[in-house]
Amino acid sequence: MRQLNSKVVDYFKEHQEDVIKTLLPRNLEELNIKFTEQDLQIHYEMLHLLLDRVTSSLKISKEEISKNELGYDSLNYFFNHGVQLKETVAVLGSFRLSLLKYLRNSKIIDGNDLEDGLQIYETIIFAFDEAIRITTQQFNNQTEQNKLTMENELDNVAAPIVFINDDDAVMPLVGGFSSSRMDSVVNNTLNQVVKLDVRKLIIDFSGFVGVSTVIFQKLFELIGALKLVGTKVEISGFSPKMAKTVTELGLDLTHVPVYGQLRHALASSP
Repeated sequence: MRQLNSKVVDYFKEHQEDVIKTLLPRNLEELNIKFTEQDLQIHYEMLHLLLDRVTSSLKISKEEISKNELGYDSLNYFFNHGVQLKETVAVLGSFRLSLLKYLRNSKIIDGNDLEDGLQIYETIIFAFDEAIRITTQQFNNQTEQNKLTMENELDNVAAPIVFINDDDAVMPLVGGFSSSRMDSVVNNTLNQVVKLDVRKLIIDFSGFVGVSTVIFQKLFELIGALKLVGTKVEISGFSPKMAKTVTELGLDLTHVPVYGQLRHALASSP
């Protein structure tokens, strides 16, 4: 390990706490970001880990650094508390710049080879860049996971299966449906019907919003699939516009009982 690297490593080990407590509050004030005491404590802990990583980075190669990648909000604390990604990145960027200025003002690097000093700066920048990159990736992954979870919950709410007796159930379609959302409804419905052993399913369109040829085609694929698993299907609540669309598409409802209103379909069930 180069002599300057060793000098900086020793400095961080001795002064890490002072460096963080000096720079972090100043950074937050400059960024005009308000944090609770718990938020500040998390920042302190994560910056300690990050500076530990900087210290380790001064001892090993970049290839070895990449094997030990560390994000900043690794436990999703800030994500779960609604802190925007741009604020976390802003804190990291501001702290990194302040840290470089702090080292320059500390005179640690003065009198040493310029190339060695630049390598120190490069190592610090690389470690913070990696933290920003991984934190951004984690944030995006968690956002996508939450989106999928919410969509699944909406699918269940938009097309719930409600039993009206031991064998028969109603599935009211509520709201609008995209093509992908309808695919989820079709899959979920088939799985639930088989799992719950539904003998007859009334699909009610009373709360259905919008008329799309693609959506209706998927719905009628669902009806065909339900028949194949032994479930009788009935339909209620078609609006005149829906009926017109079904006719224009040439979809065959000959063998599917259709009722104008849900109450009429319910009256037909024993």
